[in-house]
Amino acid sequence: STQSTGNLSLTMATTYNSDYPIERSLAHLMIGAWTILAAAVIFFMQAGFGMLEAGMVQGKNTKHILVKNLLDSCLGALAFWAVGYGLANGGDGAFAGSTGFFMTEDGWDEWEHFAFQYAFACTAATVVSGAMAERGRFIAYLVCSVVITGVIHPVVVYWVWSDHGWMSVYKRSHGGTPWWGNGFIDYSGGCIVHVVGGFSALCGSWFLGPRNNRFERDEKGNLDTKWSGHNIAYTSLGTFILWFCWYPFNTGTVFFNLAESDCAYGGTQTCAVSCTGSSCTDTFLQANLSRAASLAGKVSATSTLSAAGSSLLSLALSRYYDGFYNLRVTLFGLVAGLVSVSAGCGVVEPWAGLVIGLLTALVYVHSSRLMIKLRIDDPLEAFSVHGMSGAVGTVCVGLFMSEDGFKDGYFRDTQDGYGLFYGGGGKQLGVQVVGLLVVIGWTVVTTSITFIALKHAPRVLPFLYLERDGAVADNGLRIALSLIHISEPTRLLSISYAVFCLKKKKTDNLAQSPW
Repeated sequence: STQSTGNLSLTMATTYNSDYPIERSLAHLMIGAWTILAAAVIFFMQAGFGMLEAGMVQGKNTKHILVKNLLDSCLGALAFWAVGYGLANGGDGAFAGSTGFFMTEDGWDEWEHFAFQYAFACTAATVVSGAMAERGRFIAYLVCSVVITGVIHPVVVYWVWSDHGWMSVYKRSHGGTPWWGNGFIDYSGGCIVHVVGGFSALCGSWFLGPRNNRFERDEKGNLDTKWSGHNIAYTSLGTFILWFCWYPFNTGTVFFNLAESDCAYGGTQTCAVSCTGSSCTDTFLQANLSRAASLAGKVSATSTLSAAGSSLLSLALSRYYDGFYNLRVTLFGLVAGLVSVSAGCGVVEPWAGLVIGLLTALVYVHSSRLMIKLRIDDPLEAFSVHGMSGAVGTVCVGLFMSEDGFKDGYFRDTQDGYGLFYGGGGKQLGVQVVGLLVVIGWTVVTTSITFIALKHAPRVLPFLYLERDGAVADNGLRIALSLIHISEPTRLLSISYAVFCLKKKKTDNLAQSPW
């Protein structure tokens, strides 16, 4: 370094080590502020999901679905604080994190990172509530939500986003070697959040079974319209809220990647601080702020085109299959487009985002129709919108990642492989496919174990079908019989209630009082 006095400048070449990256500097301030703002808006997605789901259930079940969304956030906060964040980011374990539980470690100061990842975890859990709507025991659902937020989702986060995860693109910054070149790319949670949530939703729908008369058709071959929801205005409002919140959902990663750049951890990029007197400027940040802002704008444009393309093609397909322009399909197609582009929004070009959206519409519409043919009851089409669309977007990274997409999106100075359609071969595509299959396998196995355990543990927490048609009268006796192994007073009370319901012969809704 060269030193000077007075008005002469002082320039220091600075290398940041892996334990102290760009800390207590303007860069840290900018990254922290951006992350907190993004986390707050991402968390507002809960309002969007609440409105979307409230509109798609029967009116008498509105309170039930909304309280599920509320408690997803409340219980999810405790689960992620106690266990989830440690599994997602703590230590350097081979399978999952092993430190950071309850945030009790000395010197722990990753508060903004916790807030950001907590918002993502809540989103993964909320996806499942839509698939299990209007049936299933309330307390059992909450157990599933805690398991997803505290265990299932965080383990996948560790694999893909942590500094030491076996699939992580960030391994190289800490002296490791990324998996098969660049590593598994999921820029903003298309796989980590939506594939996990969507395939968990599929398991929930499968184990719960359909609501009463869900797939019965009238003499014209049409399904009962009551299963299409009671207020499309709520669903439309929820969709627009989600679209608004998706911009920070997809751009929130930009500054985090700037902090994890090769410069910050001693790569070949120049890291310099220029000082005049007591005033210093981080020239690396200065040189890359505009680059980060430009990338955030590009991510926003890519996300917009994907959503618009998917929504419009879904509208056209609804006209082709249903004979009319179906607003519900159009809205869900829009959300599906946002889901699919999340995995690659930072490494693909905007035109590729449009293509990804069009491909997603095809997959969403046809997988949704297939679910009905298979008689799998998914009231919010969570599997088609989130699970299948997230899978499409994850695979498309291996097809459409541009030649410099990885370097631009992750602020790196090297790149090993790119998309098949750019002539990059099938290496990155193979990484994406294998990684996706591993995540799906983990999600399906762990979620199924959770549902099976609840279903066969009546002494502790009976996993009951409180209602199949939005009411308990027709199932009161089943409830009582399911409680046969519980204490005598509880059993007698349940049987008395079942008799009362059967005599009343009305479909009063227990979901109005979910407790």
